[in-house]
Amino acid sequence: MKFVLTGSLGHIGLPLTKRLVADGHEVVVISSSEKRIPAIEKLGATAKVGNMLDEKFLTQALTDAAGAYLMTSFAHAADLGTPEQISKIVGGTYARAVKRSGVKNIVNLSSVGADQGPEVGTLHMYQNIEQTLNEVDDISLTHIRPTSMYYNLFGHIASIKQSGAIYESYSGDVFNSYVSPDDIAPVIADRLENPEFGTNVEYVASDEKTGNQLAEILGDAIGKKIEWVQISDSQKLQGLTNSGIPETLATGLTQMGAAHMLNSFYHDYKENRPILGKTKLTDFAQNEFLTAYNK
Repeated sequence: MKFVLTGSLGHIGLPLTKRLVADGHEVVVISSSEKRIPAIEKLGATAKVGNMLDEKFLTQALTDAAGAYLMTSFAHAADLGTPEQISKIVGGTYARAVKRSGVKNIVNLSSVGADQGPEVGTLHMYQNIEQTLNEVDDISLTHIRPTSMYYNLFGHIASIKQSGAIYESYSGDVFNSYVSPDDIAPVIADRLENPEFGTNVEYVASDEKTGNQLAEILGDAIGKKIEWVQISDSQKLQGLTNSGIPETLATGLTQMGAAHMLNSFYHDYKENRPILGKTKLTDFAQNEFLTAYNK
């Protein structure tokens, strides 16, 4: 079958492309950079260079495809405005391209928290994108809701080196769920290859730990004691803006962090808890995190 993948060869796109090519499918990878063409073709896929928010381009790319993987990240879309503005642009473009291309199987990368409202900050954009895609009739649509990505933990390396601490706006004894992209890609591949008609939601996670447990695991991997330190929302916001993150995105990220203190944040996840993936936090800590830390 022919599958079209957005997101180039990113954290999820790379293992997903490898899996689908290995399964014998025709894989088209959309990238915004011509520099990615050799790497994409080396994997046995076809590169299509363009802007995935260009409706005409995306419609043409999706035409004749058996299925498509659609994704966006607030980091890449931050210049589009608020979460509501981002979701209107992204969701609208995707929905119209799906309708006009005639593709019948869509796997949309969403997020934990997509079942909730503005109180989850930047994550709220995923709810709006889901709802917009839900309005497309007569397709198989699966919203994949991963939990917190392991690679986001790289953002704590600077403070760990400087002061031996992870600073977050929620308590170290709060439940959290984490996921490896390597555990997400097989789920997406399976939903592309085996679509279920109608609208479906599926959570993906690899491990579940509190902040204090996370700090201990990362500390053991690098051989250094790490403390989890709860800070105020204003301190979180100031830290993000001081690091160069645009104010709109920084505000949304601060709200997202604060939402972890709400019982509702993981309620739907716990009601529909997935089988945890094979890549545990200890695996990530002793490999990718340790490598990044030593650099």
